[in-house]
Amino acid sequence: VRSRSQLETDLLSSGLEVTVLRAGLVVGAGGTGYDRLLAAASRRTAVILGPGTQRWSYIALDDLVGTLVAALDEPAAFGAVLDVGSIETPTYRQLIDRTARVLGTTPPRIVGIPLGLVRGLAPVLERLGRLPRGGLRNAVDHLGDDLTGDVTPARAVLPRDLLSWEDAVRAAGSLPATATT
Repeated sequence: VRSRSQLETDLLSSGLEVTVLRAGLVVGAGGTGYDRLLAAASRRTAVILGPGTQRWSYIALDDLVGTLVAALDEPAAFGAVLDVGSIETPTYRQLIDRTARVLGTTPPRIVGIPLGLVRGLAPVLERLGRLPRGGLRNAVDHLGDDLTGDVTPARAVLPRDLLSWEDAVRAAGSLPATATT
């Protein structure tokens, strides 16, 4: 998150005509967050980190690409930082349930691992996974945060009808290799 913020600052202060689009959860095969959600929705029991009550904004990959292309030709977008994605902000648990329904399966039983437990195990997991010291703990500290933004300014500058969650999941195509039914 810090590196993204620094990159935004660097780009905006570069003197170039820059537009920064901040996407919520990108619904497209190959995205880590989406593939994990898809795999969870494909199981009988989904184990997630935290309670799954954090809210998410989302955007289909094709909608994000369309928004990027539109931003190239929109002078009002130059120099702006715009949150792009859905107006609705379902919880992670709701996204898992809705995804399972799109897949034609029964929504899984969701078991949330308490963030305090993960936070306590973070140093051990970092050593075992050869991860940077403190990185996992910092990530865990934000797992309960809502991942939403104010999409109103982006919609005013770059109006676009976005796919619903269900249509975005359908457009994303097949299950990842890690998913099981």
